[in-house]
Amino acid sequence: KYQSPVRLKLMGEANYLANDPFTVGANKGVEANVTLPQTITLGVANNSIDKWTFGADVLWTNWSQYDRLAFTFEDSPTAFGPAPATLGSQKNWSDVFSYRVSAEYEMSEAWKLRFGYEYDDSPVPDATRSPDMPDSDRHVFAFGLAYDRERWGVDFSYSIAVFETSDADSKGTELKIPAGAAQADKLNG
Repeated sequence: KYQSPVRLKLMGEANYLANDPFTVGANKGVEANVTLPQTITLGVANNSIDKWTFGADVLWTNWSQYDRLAFTFEDSPTAFGPAPATLGSQKNWSDVFSYRVSAEYEMSEAWKLRFGYEYDDSPVPDATRSPDMPDSDRHVFAFGLAYDRERWGVDFSYSIAVFETSDADSKGTELKIPAGAAQADKLNG
């Protein structure tokens, strides 16, 4: 299965503190362009053992295209007066794979018991890991119970994600906000 990239244009307003000497006024425009990555999934299933179905799949995600998060401000306060500015932080994420296996046991015609495991690589390198995305490699364990009838069904599932310990290098990852900027909020997609 292939899923194409999704391009988002976020637009909103930046609010500046009124007591800053470089303030250019409240509610100036800010925008950012973000592209969610393309993915490719390959999977197989096997039900040759009575009452059992086994599955496995591999998901590749093209995170390497996400190299920078940048906000463009309509007017940014500076010592020389308002000026347009683009501010951001380096990401330099990596392409990653996610590996998944699952099993389903048919206890009866209506009841099914399900199990799953996933290992998910983090796309975030130590050099650019920051508080806005404190990601790391993870293991996900899941189980579920399903009751299926001819025209309706009920599913119960539970999963838990266990994140591996990771390091972060705080150099160069911070988003530099112009003097007087309180926040770049109200970003709408």
